Amino acid sequence: MFSVGDPELDRQHRALLKLGQRAVSELGDHLDREAHKLLDELVRTIEHHFATEERMLAAIGYPDLEHHRELHFEVREKLAELLLDTTRGKSAPADIARFVVDWVENHVVTADKPFSERLSNANRAN
Repeated sequence: MFSVGDPELDRQHRALLKLGQRAVSELGDHLDREAHKLLDELVRTIEHHFATEERMLAAIGYPDLEHHRELHFEVREKLAELLLDTTRGKSAPADIARFVVDWVENHVVTADKPFSERLSNANRAN
């Protein structure tokens, strides 16, 4: 997986991917208690990651921070939509997990790549 120049963010990306992959394999078509727990963990992990990443980008004065926040907002909206569809029986819990895995794999190499050098340089300077 692509490194964004910060060990904590890299660890979070790997953890999100691993949790998403676990959810894909464990979640079925029905929203039971275990599915709720796993989806809650996934959403909490994503929210923690977004907060950490946005805080780090603000600390280094990343000029495109607002756009990056918008990308995170779009992910939140999509997750909320998928969660609602799941509770209504329109999609399966595993669909949410697949979305998260696809998002992590694509987001890290597309949306996070532009700040990786700047973040890496800031970490070396500290």
